[in-house]
Amino acid sequence: MKIADEQSIRRWLLLKTEGDVITCSMNFPEKHNALSRDLIRALTEFFSTKFLALGIRAVVLRGEGPSFCAGADINYMKAMANFSREENIADAEMLSLLFETILACEVPVIGLAHGNVYGGGVGLLAACDIPLATDDTKFCFSEVKLGLAPAVISPVVLSRIGHTAGRRLFLTGEIFSAPQAQAMNLVSEVGPAAEIEVRLQQILKYLLAAGPQAGNSIKLMLNRHYALTAETFSEKKKYLTNLIADLRVSPEGQEGMSAFFEKRKPNWVK
Repeated sequence: MKIADEQSIRRWLLLKTEGDVITCSMNFPEKHNALSRDLIRALTEFFSTKFLALGIRAVVLRGEGPSFCAGADINYMKAMANFSREENIADAEMLSLLFETILACEVPVIGLAHGNVYGGGVGLLAACDIPLATDDTKFCFSEVKLGLAPAVISPVVLSRIGHTAGRRLFLTGEIFSAPQAQAMNLVSEVGPAAEIEVRLQQILKYLLAAGPQAGNSIKLMLNRHYALTAETFSEKKKYLTNLIADLRVSPEGQEGMSAFFEKRKPNWVK
């Protein structure tokens, strides 16, 4: 099966193969590549590919248009607001599966962020092996402003930034810069757009000089024994998906989302 043969992938993702590297660009630019159900499914399907069998040695994940990924699509959020608790759990599990699939990808994944990277977009970048960002990128865990929590993204994010930074940024919902993100290890390198493109090519040269099976074995080793693993991710999933489902259907969560849609302050802001 060729990757580009999948219809859902072709609609939501632009794929470009150059030698042993495939670049996957989220293609929802008019909405800043905000995560919709369709985009989540397309990304999950893409990262489930057996890349080594196709001769692919590395994946670059980026976004078309002004932003890498600005969180959840507003129309998708409006639908979520009317979901039952069970529907919210299933929805959260779908996003969790995407992060698990990126973590388990058999080749190295480089994420290149720019523009606004909020909520689920930060989780998407954090799940990559080597996250990069242009120096004008803005990050935010905006969920708390809606009466929600960055629950499903928390395992991949906290594995990078740690609990100290997470406590502040999850609780305040403040916007922070690319240099701040680098200081807390959310991204490994920051620079002007042209400079980051050069660094991307240099990193790809390093990856392609390594043995492909060795690279895959190293990823398995790190995931299984040292870092955030598929096993520990699954252990957290039930609690986290139930947490976000409960918050979404709670009076506060409903008020927070309604205020966001109506462009007003929620009733807890004086």
